[in-house]
Amino acid sequence: MTVDSSPLLSLEGGGYRMRGPRPLEPAAPSDYGKLSKLRRRPTTSHNAGLDLVNQNIALLLAFLAVCCISCFAFAYHLYSSRWEDISWTDPFPVADGSLEVLAVEQGRSWPTVPQLGERYLSYLPHSGLHNQRIALENALILARLLNRTLLVPPLRLGRPIRYLPFETLYGNLQLLVKDGLEHCGRIPLYLSTPLECLDYADSTTVAWKELFDLSEIEEEQPMIQLDDISPPEYFHLLSPMGGGVLQVKDDDPYQFLFDDNESNVAGSASKFYEAIPLDNLSKAPHNLVQLGSLFGTNRLLLGREAAVLRSSIRQRMVVKHAMLDKAADSIHSAIPSPYVGVHLRLGDGSFLERRNQTILETWCSLTSRRGPDGQSLTGHLDTSVTPFNCPSPLNPRSHTSSYHLAQGEVNRQPWRRRRTTTAIFISTDLKHPEADPILHPFRQIFPRLYFLSDFESQMKPLNRLRSKDGISLRPFLIPILEALVVARGDSVVGTRGSTFSKYIRETLWPQYHNHSHDTRKG
Repeated sequence: MTVDSSPLLSLEGGGYRMRGPRPLEPAAPSDYGKLSKLRRRPTTSHNAGLDLVNQNIALLLAFLAVCCISCFAFAYHLYSSRWEDISWTDPFPVADGSLEVLAVEQGRSWPTVPQLGERYLSYLPHSGLHNQRIALENALILARLLNRTLLVPPLRLGRPIRYLPFETLYGNLQLLVKDGLEHCGRIPLYLSTPLECLDYADSTTVAWKELFDLSEIEEEQPMIQLDDISPPEYFHLLSPMGGGVLQVKDDDPYQFLFDDNESNVAGSASKFYEAIPLDNLSKAPHNLVQLGSLFGTNRLLLGREAAVLRSSIRQRMVVKHAMLDKAADSIHSAIPSPYVGVHLRLGDGSFLERRNQTILETWCSLTSRRGPDGQSLTGHLDTSVTPFNCPSPLNPRSHTSSYHLAQGEVNRQPWRRRRTTTAIFISTDLKHPEADPILHPFRQIFPRLYFLSDFESQMKPLNRLRSKDGISLRPFLIPILEALVVARGDSVVGTRGSTFSKYIRETLWPQYHNHSHDTRKG
């Protein structure tokens, strides 16, 4: 250690001046004894203190260096092994790659070499289950009219994909793939969830053939059911064929209307503002025509022959799943017959905004409906003293709702003592319908009021169903099961404007009651 011998600063007379080392004077003889004793004492000089501090700093730096190297090595190990299969034993059954489904014909798989001369049609899926179903119906019709093989993306369950313009939606669909996250579906409940797996269970995909029996449609319309929702996954399979891709890009969900040139309906009355003649689209030489959004029941402007085709496809888009059907039959048997199935959507979007109006419409539909014996469902209930005043048949607009009553006032109403024995099963998106105040009048008038939560034992088999990515399917299948129970009712009441209610009323209910269509309104 080098010692600095430069002159020191000293403070004299209120200022600093340079001070050099003092000259040494000879010691007196009498002082030699004292000096010898001083030399034998331990040295506690300033230089020794600096040496000790430097040693401590060196040790601290060495310790920190070891910690940094250890942390880096541990982080590198985690990163390099994060995608490896985990060998722990799950406390619950893991995914087996398939659902328990009815014996339906398997969909076509991609050929090793794409068929030369075959032309394809695809589209970009978005929104919830029934909006995806409507898009698939439209795609099947367009593929038939354009004489193309339809590429069917899998059905996405759970958190919906909201509509976005073509380019943005196309990019988002690429980000939804779960490649490299297979370990997320095998993490036991007793372990914390890694960051990359936080939203892993919010959604999953299943093939349409696992929930719907499309075998009859597939006999008439060639289709290929894809395993991946990302469009580029099938692009590379078509690229060796040449012919190119025609992308019809939309910037608005109601931009394009497809016209088969056989309809006499004026296109100007439609909410879609740009019509594409199918004659022009059929002349496209491209190997693949890729469309954007196909949601919308009125997106296709069809003539009589094509309209018959659409009706046929809609009637055959029926949920067909062995375990769901068994659970629905078991619940149907447990509800006193006859019962009315009610689909009540109140929890989101525009349905949340007009929930009071929906409650009023549902109440009036129930109290004015008659059972199979021709008797009113409410028996001899005096509807003039109920919490709702339903519209008069002579003046449909003459109704007011006094629904917002305090709980004490509700309990004092005369109608509370007038009950009916009619059983009602309600399917709803309310979180706790059995206790929600908005349904209090229904619970008072209809003591036989049932919700899916009343049939937990019948739903237990659903706990075993898992998708191919290891996610439990029960939360996603509950609305479908409710729809099957509602459709098994002797009559159905739906929510105005709900595609789900329309599907129950026009497709499912006729299937279970041997009708070509449901003429009842609700």
